[in-house]
Amino acid sequence: MQQGSDYRGSETKITGKASLQAGTPGDLGNALVSIYLSVDDWNNYNPVLTADVSGSGAKVTFVFHDVAPGSYYLDLWVDNDLSDDWSLGDFVGWYGSGTKNAPSLSPFMVAEGKTVNKDIDCFIL
Repeated sequence: MQQGSDYRGSETKITGKASLQAGTPGDLGNALVSIYLSVDDWNNYNPVLTADVSGSGAKVTFVFHDVAPGSYYLDLWVDNDLSDDWSLGDFVGWYGSGTKNAPSLSPFMVAEGKTVNKDIDCFIL
């Protein structure tokens, strides 16, 4: 184990990829991925952290660095019409189940010093 100021222990982070459903044209390159502490926070768009994606097209990746250990909910949104609200033509996705008309977010745990990988399937509204 390396000692001194250059040493960093294992980073706690969330990684993943987001993909549009097969056959859905679009670009997720401008997506914002967010994590929330509760479904209420998600309903009120009160994320604890947000991250930009890497890449473009129908598949992109994301990383949240230095995440505090705990339970989170995860979503992705591309506000294609810049309305600041989910609307027709936007791309949305979340970690969980359900449909674009009835999303069901699932919580997941992040442990100290661990990397959690969560993938998101995305829809066009």
